[in-house]
Amino acid sequence: MQPLPWHQKLRAVLLLSGALLLGKWLHHSYSVQGMLHPPRLEVGLQDVQQARALLGDVQTLNLRSAVDGVLLQAWYVPPRNGVVVVLVHGGGANRMQFLPEAAAMVRLGMGVLLYDARASGGSGGALQTWGDLERADLRSVIDALSHRPGVVPGRIGVFGFSIGATTAALEAAQDPRVGAVALQAVWPSLEAELRSKAGWPTAIGFPWLLHDFQRAGIRVEQIRPLDAVARLAPRPLLVIAGEADEDTPAEVSRTVFEAAGMPRAFWSWPGVAHQADRGPQASVHARQLADFFLTHLLS
Repeated sequence: MQPLPWHQKLRAVLLLSGALLLGKWLHHSYSVQGMLHPPRLEVGLQDVQQARALLGDVQTLNLRSAVDGVLLQAWYVPPRNGVVVVLVHGGGANRMQFLPEAAAMVRLGMGVLLYDARASGGSGGALQTWGDLERADLRSVIDALSHRPGVVPGRIGVFGFSIGATTAALEAAQDPRVGAVALQAVWPSLEAELRSKAGWPTAIGFPWLLHDFQRAGIRVEQIRPLDAVARLAPRPLLVIAGEADEDTPAEVSRTVFEAAGMPRAFWSWPGVAHQADRGPQASVHARQLADFFLTHLLS
């Protein structure tokens, strides 16, 4: 068999390269759509019944973000000891994500506020901004919470997971009303997280992903939990990492922990993955988290 002429080889290489780039672009476009506009996980009647069974007297609040008026739907349980913890869920979830943790806090006399982030659950908005606008939403939630009867100034805690952890870190750094912070599955920066999610080859995927986020109006360069936690001291910080978390590896969250001042603590939970079952020690983990806030906010 005669070898192909050089120009036919070149054509074949170009066609194959074009097909690979097209496939990469189609996969990228689909992924970005899910990252910026995640499918909504609605809060249904059974969810409401479960919340009431675990939390007792649940009040429904309809709050508004001060940044653009987006509706934020929330559940609130008043405190018996002046301590209230705001729980901020991760991307693609809703206020149900950390209901067991909220229940552990309520059993210890603390109040809780769980809300659907923008573009999630029953809240308004169509764009998930990965902490950029969400930090202002959290500020509006704390504004409303600060005026509720029974909430003692300085006894507000915030727990955030994944995108919610970024949100919590960014807002707490500039809001002295937050007395204690816990972050689970937190990245040092949105840029670092996008690099990890860009896929192969990163040299092609990351610029595309960065461009799409910036085109959506997200200020990627300003979303840096690593810098935010450095401004928290002397308020206590807890960083939690799941040892089985492939989305946010434990060493990534430890980098954020190392940037913080004292007091600080790092918990590594065996068998815990990202947005999955918390493992066989789920109830223990929930109680440990509740104890952290009770210890630091009631003293």
